[in-house]
Formats: sequence, structure tokens, C-alpha cells
Amino acid sequence: MAFRRILSNSPILLILSLGIVGGCYSARVFAGDSELQVSAKLTSMDWPWWRGPTRNGQAGATPLPTEFSDSQNVEWKSAVPGRGHSSPIVVGEQVFLTTADEQSMVHSVVAFELDSGRQLWQQAVSQGGFPEKNHPKNTEASSTLASDGERLYATFFHHQKIELVALDLAGQELWRVTAGAFNPKMFEYGYAPSPLLYGASVIVVAEYDGQSFMAAF
Repeated sequence: MAFRRILSNSPILLILSLGIVGGCYSARVFAGDSELQVSAKLTSMDWPWWRGPTRNGQAGATPLPTEFSDSQNVEWKSAVPGRGHSSPIVVGEQVFLTTADEQSMVHSVVAFELDSGRQLWQQAVSQGGFPEKNHPKNTEASSTLASDGERLYATFFHHQKIELVALDLAGQELWRVTAGAFNPKMFEYGYAPSPLLYGASVIVVAEYDGQSFMAAF
């Protein structure tokens, strides 16, 4: 059962952020006046969604490194296939992120080993239907994954719709659903919002010059 609310039309605002992995957090986190229940499958070392466990981009561990070079404070480097602006998330011993091959029009989720950076798997989740236009600073994989410690939730824009896909931590697809239509005409800037986990729901939003929406699954 999905809940949907149609929002009024307004211009699209793209906001991208990269969080630092680390720190700890309690079993419950607070965002404004609402209390968010964190899955028991997550640990204090996980960075499970956009801007981290408390959704504010802050890591609790101190001190944190502030200077970087090609070798200074770098544990490992690993080439990422395709192109994307999503932030990496950390669940257990794996790092996950989304990417897109713009030539073959394939959206994928990629997993790396946390300790070594070795690529563990790459799972294609959709092919074709990329928009003809996008903002030059955006990509076809700008939405950050979200995880409840057992599943990965990804949103992608293709075939004039936003699709929500759930995978397990080994990359096997569990289910997928169309969150809503998305076909910008006035502001062809692509898509960037990340899925939000709240209680037992996955929340997806899309804002454009058509029927913007917020949907929960």
C-alpha cells in the first residue's frame, strides 16, 4: 500500500552533500520535533543514508582528519565505474553507492569492501529511458542510497518516472515500484532527492513543473 500526496508546482532545487563516515549514535535520533526509530540492524559505525545517521552531516568521532593529499589520510582508492554524484553509505563491512553509465543508459548499485576498497559487486537495476537533457552539474545517479541494515533502497529517474528499487546487501533485487511520473519541461535539471526511511516506510519525493509528489511505501 502506498501513500501519495501531490504537491504544488515549484522550481527544483538540487542539493548534494558528502558525509564523513564515523562516530556513533544512539538507538533513536531526533529531527526537529519528530523522533525517528533507527533499525536494530544498524550499528554505531554505520553511515546508512544521505548526511549520516542523524541526517545532519555530522560524525561523532573526534578527532577527525582535516588535511588530505594523494596519500595523506587516505586508506585506499578504488575506481568507480560510470558516473554519479551520490554519496557513499556504509553498512557493516561494505560501502555502497549508485552510478550510471550514460552511454549504455544503465543505472547500477556498486558495493566495495570497507577495509580494502575492493569492488565486491555491481548490480544493474535499469536500462534505457534516460532524459535527453540534464543540468551539466548533475548526473543520472545523484540520489544517495538508504539502508535499514538489511536492505538497500535506491531511486532512479528513467522512462519519465521515478522508480524505487530495494536490494539486499548482496545486490539481489527484492522488489521495485514506480514512485510517480517525472517529466520536467521547464527545468530539465534531472533528479537528485534521496529516499528517506521513517519507521517502516520509505519516502520518495519529486519536485518539478508538473505534478510534484511525496509518496511513502
